[in-house]
Amino acid sequence: MELNGLKINLLGDSITQGVGASSNETCYVSMIGKLSGAVCRNYGISGTRIARRREPYEKPQFDQDFPSRVDSMDKDADLVIVF
Repeated sequence: MELNGLKINLLGDSITQGVGASSNETCYVSMIGKLSGAVCRNYGISGTRIARRREPYEKPQFDQDFPSRVDSMDKDADLVIVF
């Protein structure tokens, strides 16, 4: 599949955000963009999950489950990758 010039939204948790990568430039979202020529937009938030929790976390940022974040993503994506 040719990705050059496509707009890709990547939704996920800490791995998508880039936690553990040596820099922002080496996280997998950035690498997909570099290698393919696609415009990659990172919607990863560390500590979040696919499903909503029954009990809220002490830190509200962790309550941002994936479905609740979809509406805040750019709407012009050609492709959406979850995780």
